[in-house]
Amino acid sequence: MKIKGNILLSGVALAALLVTSCSEFDIRELNDTPREGYLFSRALANEYEILAKKLHNKYTDEFDASHFAVKGIQAATGETPLPEDPRRWDIPDSQRTGLQEARNRLIFALEKSGVKGGRHIAPQVAAEAQVAFDCLVEEKSESWSRPELSTCEKLFKDRLIQLEKIVADQAPTFVIEFGFNSHVLSADATKMLDEVAKVAENLDLHVVNVIGNTDHVGGRKHNLILSQRRAEAVSHYLVKKGVDSRRITAFGAGEKEGPEVAPKNRNVVIQIH
Repeated sequence: MKIKGNILLSGVALAALLVTSCSEFDIRELNDTPREGYLFSRALANEYEILAKKLHNKYTDEFDASHFAVKGIQAATGETPLPEDPRRWDIPDSQRTGLQEARNRLIFALEKSGVKGGRHIAPQVAAEAQVAFDCLVEEKSESWSRPELSTCEKLFKDRLIQLEKIVADQAPTFVIEFGFNSHVLSADATKMLDEVAKVAENLDLHVVNVIGNTDHVGGRKHNLILSQRRAEAVSHYLVKKGVDSRRITAFGAGEKEGPEVAPKNRNVVIQIH
């Protein structure tokens, strides 16, 4: 505002100037930061740099430009920042629910089965999917529409579908361990089976093979029955968690091959094909 012919910066203008300086600094730091860590982290840093520069140069959206530049710096140094949480953005409830569901699908595809998750088996596609989602969330929070809204949304949907297909082709395997001469599910076992149920729900066209095993202690007939009971215990729990019983094939394989008697052989192996 003007006072006696002099131009003074209002508090808002001064804050905007400071934020502009911060965003420029953050983007410059991201640009200069060596890419470390695994391939996903490097790709993620590059994608966040593109998004931050677009917000800064094209839309002068300094707050969000700085925010995504910082996420890029985190990725460049080997960290793994998560996709944006729509609940933390000023987005109408009517749109937030759909975004939250999309985020859940994305995180599942990124993290599924640990080393077989999308971050590891398709790092570039995974990075593009995450940053496109963040771009979509940022756009949805704006009070006015930008052309990028449809672009980000389309790119996110395309990359998510691509990523889900890639990870679906990697048949995940889970191992549920049991106590000696027992077919009772432990707390750790049920926790893992909860995750298995989520995987099976996402891969709804796949078959779930449940194979019970035992060690060599006891007679063969006893162990065959025990292995079957272990397989049935797992199968029943998965059905209780919503997995269609028609998709499950459960059987006991008896004693695990090999001379050793070890706790690791007292298990059920679950394969989703």
